[in-house]
Amino acid sequence: MTDEIKDYTDLVCHSVSEITLPSFNHLVTGHVMRSMEGGQVLQLNENECTHSDEQRALTGTWVLDDVRKFIEKGYSVLEIYEVWKYQVVNGLFREYIDEYLKIKQQATGWPLGCDSTEEKQKYIQQYLEKEGVKLNPDKIAKNSGLRQVGKAVITSFWGKLGQRENQSKTTIVNDPAQFFSLLTNPTINVNTVQTINENTLVVNWEHKEDVYDPVPTVNVCLAAKTHSSLIGNIKRMYMTRYQL
Repeated sequence: MTDEIKDYTDLVCHSVSEITLPSFNHLVTGHVMRSMEGGQVLQLNENECTHSDEQRALTGTWVLDDVRKFIEKGYSVLEIYEVWKYQVVNGLFREYIDEYLKIKQQATGWPLGCDSTEEKQKYIQQYLEKEGVKLNPDKIAKNSGLRQVGKAVITSFWGKLGQRENQSKTTIVNDPAQFFSLLTNPTINVNTVQTINENTLVVNWEHKEDVYDPVPTVNVCLAAKTHSSLIGNIKRMYMTRYQL
């Protein structure tokens, strides 16, 4: 089963076992948790694990870049339920990411000990080889505010791809008929009602799952792949560094 993973390229839904590090994101009680195994996280148990191998298996959906790394570290795939495969197209965010990565890195300033002209040229060349981005030495200067802007822009744009579509909405109600219309509407769920004064209510509500309009900018596969590339690289480097 594990060998089949090598032939896939995108998302996979499967069960895994032999997990020894909290590595897999798992949705539990409405929260994303990083866990070692299913039995512990489902019971929210922080004590020593007493579950069987079958109970320890996790079932979920993950990007295969992450799964391959965990297989390399000795994890086992017990079952593959579904694979989503796509034609791979690179460069969707390349220019955008490169521009703001350049701004962020230049605003970080020169590395500690990088003082001579030769050291600075070496740093710029190494960054170009590693990230494919050519830094401008005249603009490399520490600027915490500009660095934060570059960092925020890099991570916020692609997040729209994974935005939760059925966002809750808030309506200010001054008319009893409007209030009862919200309460009796079969297509929505009223979450909270807050009294402002004797004539005004604030109603928080959301559409039921089967009736809301999909957001055209959302693509969970692109969001998952991008997140895996950004965050997964840090996780994989951590595992490699500490030989986990």
